[in-house]
Amino acid sequence: MKNSFLLILSVSVLILCATGCGDKISVHGKVTFSDGKPLDIGSVIFQGNGVVSRGLIQSDGTFRISTLKANDGVAPGNYKVYISGAVRGEADPNAKHDPDGGTSDEKIIPLIDVRFANPDTSELVCEVKRGMKLPQEIKVDYPTNQGQ
Repeated sequence: MKNSFLLILSVSVLILCATGCGDKISVHGKVTFSDGKPLDIGSVIFQGNGVVSRGLIQSDGTFRISTLKANDGVAPGNYKVYISGAVRGEADPNAKHDPDGGTSDEKIIPLIDVRFANPDTSELVCEVKRGMKLPQEIKVDYPTNQGQ
């Protein structure tokens, strides 16, 4: 019984360390459009090494990536980078209210091109390593269907 507990504890420690519990690197940066305007809403997501790390985008476009707790950084490695939640709600004048109390009176307006919102279509990548260039500069495009 004691050996089983030690085995489980050892495996748990190995898994935690493999996912970056120790040697994390602080990663921060700014998300902007090609015209220099900052993206002011959403989250920057780093996906790789079996871990998802994220940073909330501030009103000036800046972000700081965290894995398990605020500002704890990211384990070294290669990551796909994408943007989540870069949308705004807008009142929909053509909204229909259903009799059960539900409503669809808000239209969701994407602020970035849809390809940046998916890890499979975003071409954004980052190699996290000691001495990497900071702040990370992430450039995104306006949605193509809004003509900006």
